[in-house]
Amino acid sequence: MALVVVMAFLFVAAPVSAKPSDHPGAVRFHVSIERIVPGPEYWWGGVSGGMTGMVKYLSDPNGNPRGSGIIGHFYEVFTICIGKPVVAYGCDNPEEGSYITGVDNGVYDVKPDAGKWHFMANGWVTGASPDYAYMIGYKYFENGWTTDPYDPVLTTGGAEAFLAPA
Repeated sequence: MALVVVMAFLFVAAPVSAKPSDHPGAVRFHVSIERIVPGPEYWWGGVSGGMTGMVKYLSDPNGNPRGSGIIGHFYEVFTICIGKPVVAYGCDNPEEGSYITGVDNGVYDVKPDAGKWHFMANGWVTGASPDYAYMIGYKYFENGWTTDPYDPVLTTGGAEAFLAPA
């Protein structure tokens, strides 16, 4: 009986003891949206938590954004430059370091009484530097808030995000 219990424990415990590089799992991180440069089609900000660096979001030219004023749909292309400091245009040449790229689409709704826009997006990783190539195909999810994204000067906000194997 004791042998069966020990064998069962080893069978259950084995996957937990594997190194993350052997079985990469979900990565949870926070995105701090810092500025639109120069208009509503370009956002950038910092990434902290399970991954650090900076992120850039561009409106997806293949998407068809639409909205009714307080509710809308958006489509983006994102690049996360891993380990880079957060500076304007700092993620414009991601091939100079570690990065992942992908696409997402989501919805937003305006909370006029709070002066905030809530958004949620789903997507996937479509490209990466060789050290993060295992993430190609990972699902992407974000949920957060921002000030008016159509303000041409400044947008602030944040999102909780994660990448997970599909």
